[in-house]
Amino acid sequence: MGKDGSGPETKEPRLLDHEKEIIRSIGSRVEFGKGQVIFGPGDCGGKICLIESGSVGIYRLTGEGRQVVEGVRKSGELMGLAEAFCGIGRTCYKGAIDDVVLVSVLKEDFHHLLACNPFFLKKILQMLAYRMRVAEPLVYDMIFRRSWLN
Repeated sequence: MGKDGSGPETKEPRLLDHEKEIIRSIGSRVEFGKGQVIFGPGDCGGKICLIESGSVGIYRLTGEGRQVVEGVRKSGELMGLAEAFCGIGRTCYKGAIDDVVLVSVLKEDFHHLLACNPFFLKKILQMLAYRMRVAEPLVYDMIFRRSWLN
C-alpha cells in the first residue's frame, strides 16, 4: 500500500520496447475505429492483445442499457490476460475509445512464448499481480460499503 494507504506503492509494470517487439513477431495487426466493440461478454478468451495505439474502454451494460466503465487500457498495455489464463470467455465489453491498433496473439502462441522465456513470464506475472493489488481494495470497499448501507 502507498504511504497514505490509498494503493500500491510500486509503479505498474510496463512492457519494454524489446518485449513489445517479441509480441509483434508472433501476432497480427488489427485496427478498430472509434466506438467499435472489440470484444463482448461470452466471446472466446483465446487472444491476448497488445494495444499499439489508442485507448480501450472496459465496460458492462446495466439492465437499462447504461454503460458502467470498469477500466481503461492504453497504448503499450496488454489486455485479455485473465481470460487467456483462466480459459474462460470474456465477461465485459472492450470498446475502442478512439481509433485503436492492436497486435493480436493467439493464446497458445502466448503460452509458448512464456514457456520459452522465463524473463517474459516474470514480467507478465508482475503485471497480473499489480492488477490484482489494485483491484483488491476496490472489491473490499464495494463489499463492506454495501454491507454498511443495508
